[in-house]
Amino acid sequence: MRKVIMIAIFGLLTSVAMAQTTSGTIALGGGFRFTSNDPGTSSFSLSGSGGYFLKDNLMVGLDLSYSSANDGDNTSLGLGPFIRYYKFIADDKFAFTVDGGFVFSSDKDVDPVTGTEVSSSTFGLGVAPGFAYFFSPKWSLDFTLPGISYISYEGGGSTISIGASTFSPSLGFRYFISK
Repeated sequence: MRKVIMIAIFGLLTSVAMAQTTSGTIALGGGFRFTSNDPGTSSFSLSGSGGYFLKDNLMVGLDLSYSSANDGDNTSLGLGPFIRYYKFIADDKFAFTVDGGFVFSSDKDVDPVTGTEVSSSTFGLGVAPGFAYFFSPKWSLDFTLPGISYISYEGGGSTISIGASTFSPSLGFRYFISK
C-alpha cells in the first residue's frame, strides 16, 4: 500500500512539474535589476508581470515596471505587452528563454544644472535571452540578460543598444497557476 501511495504522489508531482508551461497556465512574476556605472551613477528597476500560456512553452502577457537612477533624479514608469518562449533541456527543470516586448513609459528627469523637472514619454521594443530554473512545481527563478533594444524618445531621437556590451542582468521569480 505504501508503494502505491508513493507512486501516486510521484506521478502527481511529475505531472504538475511538466504542466508548468502548458497551454492554459497563468504565470505571475516579478523581478529587479541593479546597475552601477562609473563614475558613481547607479540605477535600479522593479517589475511585475502576468502572463498566459497560449500553447505549450509560449506565454503572452503584460509587464509593469518602475525604475530610478541617480538617487531618484530620473524615474520611469512603464507598461507593455510581452511574449516569452521556453526551450527545456534534459529534465524539465531548466529552460532557456527568449523574451520580446514593447514598452510605453512616462519619464521624469531633473536637469542637474537648473534643477527643473522635465517630463517625457518613450516607446521601446526589445528582445532578450535568459533562462529559468524551476526549483519547485509552481516556482521558477528567472535570469534575463540585456538583449537588443530600440527606444524612441518623445520629441525625436532614438537609441539602439546591444546588451552584450554591458552586464546588467535581471533576476526574478515566477509563480505558475495550472488550470
